[in-house]
Amino acid sequence: MWAPADRAMRYLHNMRLHVRVTPRANRDAIEGFDTEGVLHVRVTAPPADGAANKAVTKLLASALRIPQRDVVLVSGASSRLKVFEVPVEEREVPLAQHRMMRQNRNQFGFRR
Repeated sequence: MWAPADRAMRYLHNMRLHVRVTPRANRDAIEGFDTEGVLHVRVTAPPADGAANKAVTKLLASALRIPQRDVVLVSGASSRLKVFEVPVEEREVPLAQHRMMRQNRNQFGFRR
């Protein structure tokens, strides 16, 4: 298990994700990035009492294969446009983006 100081050293880069959330969707899914670099995410949770924020956090953590506690909502708690910060090593940023897109393809029944 990593000690807090070790974890801070392991993650030298925090990636900020600009996310547009669609609550009350028919399924949880990462739709992908638009031309402006905004990640579109759909969640079934309603936008009440932070349920949608929690669902997005869980979905991002699952796609990036990191603990939910490491996905931090920086801004936009009550808005559809949110900014999340996730600890990812700088060399892993392209891989992290690929994982999120692969998560989306799997929900549509495509093979990995």
